[in-house]
Amino acid sequence: MKFNIFSVNRYESYLKKYDDDQLTGAKSLHYFMEHYEESLKQFGKSQSLSIFYSSLVNLHNSIKLKNASIGYYDDQLAKADEIRVHVLSQIDQACRDNWLKIYYQPLIDIQNMKLAECEALSRWIDPRYGFLSPDKFIPALEANREVYKVDCHVLEGYGQDAEFLREKGKEIFPISFNISRTDLEACNIYQKIEDTVARYGLSRDQVHIEITESALNDSSQAMVEAVQHFHDLGYQVWMDDFGSGYSSLNVLKDYHFDVIKIDMVFLRKFDDRSKTIVRNICRMAKELGIRTVCEGVETQEQFDFLKEAGCNLAQGSLFSPPVPLDELYKKMAPYL
Repeated sequence: MKFNIFSVNRYESYLKKYDDDQLTGAKSLHYFMEHYEESLKQFGKSQSLSIFYSSLVNLHNSIKLKNASIGYYDDQLAKADEIRVHVLSQIDQACRDNWLKIYYQPLIDIQNMKLAECEALSRWIDPRYGFLSPDKFIPALEANREVYKVDCHVLEGYGQDAEFLREKGKEIFPISFNISRTDLEACNIYQKIEDTVARYGLSRDQVHIEITESALNDSSQAMVEAVQHFHDLGYQVWMDDFGSGYSSLNVLKDYHFDVIKIDMVFLRKFDDRSKTIVRNICRMAKELGIRTVCEGVETQEQFDFLKEAGCNLAQGSLFSPPVPLDELYKKMAPYL
């Protein structure tokens, strides 16, 4: 199935009514309202909003890429929309019935080769659609300001796992986990974290807050205050994906992070230029009193370089992909 919806020329003409080139939610909504009746006649009420949303995204991408004159709605988009609608309607049940599973990826201390802690991540195992990777559910939930439910579920799952490890007499490793900028707007994320930490008898130095670099580009003052609030409560705050955006040095100037996680893109192209950048990031971070983690470590050569460069922690498939708790302890036996 493939439908022509709206031509790019028509959409571009619409955007030219405005002074700037940036597509905003308000302009998108206005465009929806102007042309919703047309979509309704073509597809009926049940499909029109979903189809129209995907058509608009595809048209906007076509304009940016300058490689198409028509936006299409096809089977691939239909499937993505179906999953997106499913995720938004089932997120509460997914948390309640543990369709959302907690996976852990280890961070290895580069100097002593021991497990230092883990990043706690979420994977959606759906009874209908099977395994859903984060890109299938996180963006939809974030756009709908409901991703806090996933973030809180991750911490809740870690609390339950910590309780299990305590009963078994095993050492409880610290974790880092991501929060979204929208978490700060959609709920009292500070209180939710504090309540979970207290409920499971965790200490604040076992729970580290990760914030992605991209989240720091918007509402900067609010994010500065958020980082400070977490510090005031006694939590470490980590910057995720350092170097993936355009404002990394400004971020280090404006925010006080305990750890920066160097984006895996620097190891993906493992040439002399990338090595120089990573080496100097580690040196600069050390002078600022910030510890460093490098993501995407896949080879022994990369690990040896990070050790020489002075990086503190390594994370990647060289040690383990994200895995459930029981698999983690099997894989980490040499590092405990």
